[in-house]
Amino acid sequence: MTEIWSALSSEILRTPRTVDEAVDRLLLIMNDTERRAVASAEEDELVEFHFCLGVAIRNAFGLHNPGSELAAACGTGIHPDDASGVIITSHQRFIGIHIAKLQAAALADVVV
Repeated sequence: MTEIWSALSSEILRTPRTVDEAVDRLLLIMNDTERRAVASAEEDELVEFHFCLGVAIRNAFGLHNPGSELAAACGTGIHPDDASGVIITSHQRFIGIHIAKLQAAALADVVV
């Protein structure tokens, strides 16, 4: 059992290398209230997260580090501020897709 915890711990501590890994990490560390706030924002309102979630992403995921694989995955030559925006937008879309799937499944259960 401790092997599983050890593997999970090192996975969480490892810096994400792709946008998908960063989104997965956010799903692990954000609470429901934070996820709902991102999910309910319009895409043009996501800039409101620049100085809170965006800063946390830039610092925790090393987007300012030269040679950051995650920064490169967000776009060639992209500024770390913009890279965190790419991650937040991807996170919002991911949550939105899953909410839509859950709602569709709930409606299917009601119709049946």
